[in-house]
Amino acid sequence: MNGHEETCTLLLDRGAAVDSAEKDGWTPLMVAAQNGHTETCILLLEKGASFNTAMERAKDKNNDSTVAFLDTLSPEKRAGDKGGSKDAPGSSNGKDNSNN
Repeated sequence: MNGHEETCTLLLDRGAAVDSAEKDGWTPLMVAAQNGHTETCILLLEKGASFNTAMERAKDKNNDSTVAFLDTLSPEKRAGDKGGSKDAPGSSNGKDNSNN
């Protein structure tokens, strides 16, 4: 699997917005989590990405290693440290409802 960490790093270092969302509301972190790209998730979170509904995306696709990593994050990070979570397709409220 390739989460394209080098490409992400290059784009972020050149000013790309870490939480830019597609028209449907999906952020890079949500896509990386859904596809099981744990290293890309780490990179995006280190660069300031909001947690959003990344956990739900990873669980939907049974990406256990990504779920395990995301589950280690603090409750504050899981709640979205940039003003709250954004809703995503298939999400009832945009929040991770798993137990902490």
